Amino acid sequence: MPSLMVRMLQMLDVIDGSDVLEIGTATGYNAALLCHRLGADHVASIELHQGLAADANDRLLTGVWAWRADRSTPGAR
Repeated sequence: MPSLMVRMLQMLDVIDGSDVLEIGTATGYNAALLCHRLGADHVASIELHQGLAADANDRLLTGVWAWRADRSTPGAR
């Protein structure tokens, strides 16, 4: 639910220059929001389920959730 994610990110109250590690990438939507706010260099997201990681990585790389990602990183970043 996008509105819940927005509320959680507001509660996180990150500031410019913050580094965030997200555990559980799932679709990659939250990682994309964090990257939009902080920049991709400040966000790392880990997903252990290979299928979810591959799907999220594809979304992030193709612009479905648009941001810059490193293809050499295992899982979704």
